[in-house]
Amino acid sequence: MRSRFRSIRAKLSIAFVLIILAIVSITIVLHVRSTEAIRASIYTEMLNNVAYYQQNLDGSIDSILELQIDFFQDRKLPFLSGKDSLLNDYERREAYLSVQERLLTITGVSELVESGILYFPKTGYAITESRIGTMTTAQKAELESFLSYGNSDMYFKDGHFFVARTGEVRTSFSSNPNQLFVISFSTDEIKRELKQLTQERGGGAFLFDRKNDVLLESDENGIGNEIFSSLKLDMDNPSTATQRIRVNGKSYLVLVQPTKRDGIIVQYVPENNVTGWIRQSWLLTGLFIAAMAVFAVLFIMYVHRTVHKPLDRLSKAFERVEGGVLTEHIYHDRGDEFGYIYQRFNSMEDRLDQLIDEVYVQKNLAQKAELKQLQAQINPHFLYNSFFILSRRISRDDYEGAEDISNHLGNYFKYLARDMSDEIQLKEETEHARSYAAIQSARFSSRIKIEFGELPEEWKSFMVPRLILQPLLENSFKYGLEDRMEDGLLHVSFTPNENGLKITVEDNGQSDSDPEAMQSALETQEIDIVSGMINIHRRLKIYFHGESGLKISRSELGGIAVSMNLPGREETK
Repeated sequence: MRSRFRSIRAKLSIAFVLIILAIVSITIVLHVRSTEAIRASIYTEMLNNVAYYQQNLDGSIDSILELQIDFFQDRKLPFLSGKDSLLNDYERREAYLSVQERLLTITGVSELVESGILYFPKTGYAITESRIGTMTTAQKAELESFLSYGNSDMYFKDGHFFVARTGEVRTSFSSNPNQLFVISFSTDEIKRELKQLTQERGGGAFLFDRKNDVLLESDENGIGNEIFSSLKLDMDNPSTATQRIRVNGKSYLVLVQPTKRDGIIVQYVPENNVTGWIRQSWLLTGLFIAAMAVFAVLFIMYVHRTVHKPLDRLSKAFERVEGGVLTEHIYHDRGDEFGYIYQRFNSMEDRLDQLIDEVYVQKNLAQKAELKQLQAQINPHFLYNSFFILSRRISRDDYEGAEDISNHLGNYFKYLARDMSDEIQLKEETEHARSYAAIQSARFSSRIKIEFGELPEEWKSFMVPRLILQPLLENSFKYGLEDRMEDGLLHVSFTPNENGLKITVEDNGQSDSDPEAMQSALETQEIDIVSGMINIHRRLKIYFHGESGLKISRSELGGIAVSMNLPGREETK
């Protein structure tokens, strides 16, 4: 019984009952307030909300437009806007990237900004948040459309407000300016902000732009158009005004606030939502709110001490666990639920530490053992045949060819024999596979041609598991090309893409194997079908946390294509 009353739920329940009793006690002594006074209070609240929204909206737009104007002070722009630039390719690229960074700064300064694009009409280039390059057909059409508008004014087009500037003083655009910077504003963000004005009391709000004759409403199904048509307002000289309007048999309290850019913001609330319950309750709103505030503060302080502080301590403990610290236990000196939770948390830390020793370390050792086993599985006949090739070249006095084969053999077996980390740079793995391909090319030169692509420079230092490429070449020779008497082709390619780097090994061997069946066997680890590739597939899965692996398909050359996609870095766009 004692522990039940000491529980957090009991404490919170008792505190809440005390607060309700206090509220009821205060409610009994409240007096009548007139409906007009309440309506005036509601109008004041609406006015503060709308004024705050309008101030934030205008302030945000002004800040964005100032950044747009300052953008043209960039000293690199003149060097990019003309065809005859003194910059070399590297300097031009750095200038484009620098300008794009400034553009990203502007478009990321506020959620009001939906997009930004910088056009260079004379060079035919355009810069967006994600792209630097020649203008597409669509961008050229948009440029022509934007040039038909005035300079620096806000316009509405295709459902979006935008401001276009050239950096020139003139109010209208020239037919071929040096540059044109267009910032588009998000109407969805404007609507979302409008919707916040009416979250507490219902109703709706809308923004009317007189210059572009555009009305944006917080609710797509709202009655903004009906409210606007019923307003008694001089649009040539609007001022802050409050009105009561009846639409569709309901009375609305309406507040009108002029904007800085020739428009108005209107908030409307159903009158019953704000005055009906007040007329029935006969409460003095001021005392009620004051009392509620006091008790709310006391209740929050109590909840913070009994719930939030222990939860915060537990959260920080979880952060330490996430960072790998498993030795710092936490304790609670009160006999409530947090004492039990802390105890279980400490037990969890101990168990995690044990599991790391028993599972993770053993799993890592198993992976290393698989790699050693893979190295031991290199076909010894490859070594014999390589020495026969070397012997024949020496007997034919082809010392240059013999030296070439010797170097490749040395590099090949040095790579396999040396003791080093289970991960290696991709360039070393590629060179090992290239040496193997060169040796095989010498062996089968009369009937097999090898095309070995170049590894992109930016991927050379990328770390990968050892021996993931050469076994694929060996598999292709063994099962795809070994029985081909002429015109055999083995192709190795490196293709960067948006997801990383795709490496493909494909041949034109006359294989009867079904690629789909081989892929299925690879996923289910049917050793009899794809025994040579399961180890590679599994190690790629583990090393890249499930984001890589082997994909088997029919090659365009006619044989089998085996590819892997290495996740990581992207190409600079």
